[in-house]
Amino acid sequence: MIRILLVLILSTFSSAFSYDTILLNKDFLSENIAPFSSYLHTGKQNYSIAQITGPTLTRQFSPVHSDVYSFSNTPGSTWFTFNINNPTGQYQRLYLKIETPFIESAELYFQGLNNSGYQSELTGQQLSFSERPHQFGNLVIPFDARLGSQDLYLKITPLHTSSMKVRLVDELTILSESRMLFLLYIPLNCALFFAALFAAINYYRYRDLTSVWTTTVITGSLLNLSGWNGSIGWLISFIPHIETIAINCGTFLTLFGLAKILIAQRKRQSSWTANAINLFAWVLLVAVVASCTPLSKYLLPLQIMLVPASWALFALHWFERRTESSGDRLMLAGYILFAGHFTGLTLTLIGLISALEANLIVIQGLLIAANILVAFSSWLYARQNITLPSADKPNFSGALWPILRKLNHDIRGPINGVLGMTELLQDTSLSAHQQEFVNTLQSAGFSLLREADQLQNLIHLGLNRLPEGEEEFDLYDLAEDIVQPYSKIAHSKNIELVLDIAPELPSRYRGNVKIITQILSILLDNGLKYTEYGEVIIQVKPWHGQRVRFSISDTGPGMAKDTQERLFDLPSDKNPMAQTPKDVHLGLPICKYLVNLLGGQLSMNSELRMGTTFWVDMPLQSTLPKGFSRTSTDENALNGIRLMVVDDNMTCCKVIEHLAQNWGMSVITMSNAQSALANLHYEYHKHKPVDVLVLDQNMPSMTGSEMAIRVRQDPELNRDIVIIMLTGSDAVSAELEDDDLGVKHILRKPVSARTLKESLQLSLPEILQNRETHRAKQNNSYFF
Repeated sequence: MIRILLVLILSTFSSAFSYDTILLNKDFLSENIAPFSSYLHTGKQNYSIAQITGPTLTRQFSPVHSDVYSFSNTPGSTWFTFNINNPTGQYQRLYLKIETPFIESAELYFQGLNNSGYQSELTGQQLSFSERPHQFGNLVIPFDARLGSQDLYLKITPLHTSSMKVRLVDELTILSESRMLFLLYIPLNCALFFAALFAAINYYRYRDLTSVWTTTVITGSLLNLSGWNGSIGWLISFIPHIETIAINCGTFLTLFGLAKILIAQRKRQSSWTANAINLFAWVLLVAVVASCTPLSKYLLPLQIMLVPASWALFALHWFERRTESSGDRLMLAGYILFAGHFTGLTLTLIGLISALEANLIVIQGLLIAANILVAFSSWLYARQNITLPSADKPNFSGALWPILRKLNHDIRGPINGVLGMTELLQDTSLSAHQQEFVNTLQSAGFSLLREADQLQNLIHLGLNRLPEGEEEFDLYDLAEDIVQPYSKIAHSKNIELVLDIAPELPSRYRGNVKIITQILSILLDNGLKYTEYGEVIIQVKPWHGQRVRFSISDTGPGMAKDTQERLFDLPSDKNPMAQTPKDVHLGLPICKYLVNLLGGQLSMNSELRMGTTFWVDMPLQSTLPKGFSRTSTDENALNGIRLMVVDDNMTCCKVIEHLAQNWGMSVITMSNAQSALANLHYEYHKHKPVDVLVLDQNMPSMTGSEMAIRVRQDPELNRDIVIIMLTGSDAVSAELEDDDLGVKHILRKPVSARTLKESLQLSLPEILQNRETHRAKQNNSYFF
């Protein structure tokens, strides 16, 4: 009796400390195997399944006292064993699902259906996605469960410290979960993709660097998300460790973009903070490059170190910077959500949080929200940069504006008196030296007048008395009216002033003519002011989104990068660097504000000793009917006319050549008079004489008037050829009216397309008559 009682007690204790088997008689199987399993850490010892199942190693297995498997930094492999029982009377297709991406290899050993010993199935990051046994999950091992009871052995080699759950699921469950995750992750990935597209479009529209770095942040987040959920394998299925590469590259790229966003706001932080963030951004960029190599699987510890360091610097930036606008507050909220996301990922990497799908979904939800906030705030920043907040207006005292207004009115009287007297002096007989003095005096007077105009624009800006209302205007007439007053200044400085308007532009537009005139006048005056030799080119052409682009390019000295950063800043208490007179600019800050007022965009490019270019993209709506063509019968009459342009400035030659070719004319360009005369002889003796000769008066070695005399006196040329002379001086224009020169039209530089075309059309009867005369002479020579 005592013996029977002892047997019962021992059996009770043994059952209490034994682990249950997993029964496979459920309709939907989803069982965590950790409570049913025991483990053995074998380190770097590469035991076979026969050795593991032998009596020596079997006794060394210990029970798992947790619902999750935790791996420390100890290198090597760990074996797990658990028992399943299939009482259903039929074979079952089962799946072992490992919920973590940080597994180098996971190999399952199970008994074959015909009791043929242990078979194995391998998965893990050491295999590319296409080589894994199951592609509808991150790390899934399929196997067939035979009838009855059997022990399974799972060998896991972790890639990094991790806490994970391993579940045993049936086919219906794996398909249902895969479908659910597919429906979840596809919208999340699409949300990030469209956020990146939104940021890229913002850069295209506003050319704001914050949008570029926002696109970088979202791209990195998309890589990070697709690495954690395994969807990157659907796109890149042939590279081992693709999940780790995506996680590392995405994390470093996201942090790099977040650092560059703060650098773009460097005006609001101390210099050493900006330098520290900039240096750290370069470190992150190196890490991005390294994570795209096979070394990526060793960079997970580096990620654990760089993430806290980066957020320490980001926190310092936000501590120094005050949130002054809704864009700042949204950006700060986005950074806080990013901090929460990366904190969760770091805790997951060091094993304090399990890499469960439920946990990852919460962490990834923070990532989506953070990216949406940053993308929206970058859009607000871009709009603020083009619509210029009221804080960027002059913040002088309200009592100062009437004083400035009176000062502007008082100085205009003497300036007008000086300019009026110089015009009267020019009408008198003056010696060459006296004429030079008067020209210098007049140039100085015009400079003072332009400065008074700048001051008047500033006063109108401060008093909110800007011109209002839109009106219909002719774009070609507007460009000519703006450029022509500056031709005298360009000629006095021996600078070539070129106006190039694209022929395909419609002529009629609606807009604020007065503000557009102020903007272009400021930029043109700025280009002529700082250009001592070379040329200033004004180009007008169609641009994207029903916009017209005005560009003013000069060959001046150019500007350094630090000068460009302060170029559009008015003096204020927040900008102490712009207090010295040489650093104070009135025209360009006013110009930027006026461009923003019309919904346009002002940008620039400048290099030292290479010149400067300003672009103004204005949203202008054409008032002409859609599909309207400006081509007329008079313009078609220019087809086939042979034109020769002689000018030492090749830009001017190219502009006239482009215009004439659009009108159907045949164009020859020459850079000097000697070559032009030789070519005229050649074309004449080929019986293809030039119909129209366009000459620049101010050419070296031989002027335009001297070449015209040579043409008229040469019996071997067409003496009646139509000559159009280009000049930049009114005094020279009077000299060119001599009948001996036979100049048909005298055009003032810069020559507009409309003026040139009208001159050619007026010359058409004479051109056709010259052709008939030449043809008659040619026929007579054949007859005799």
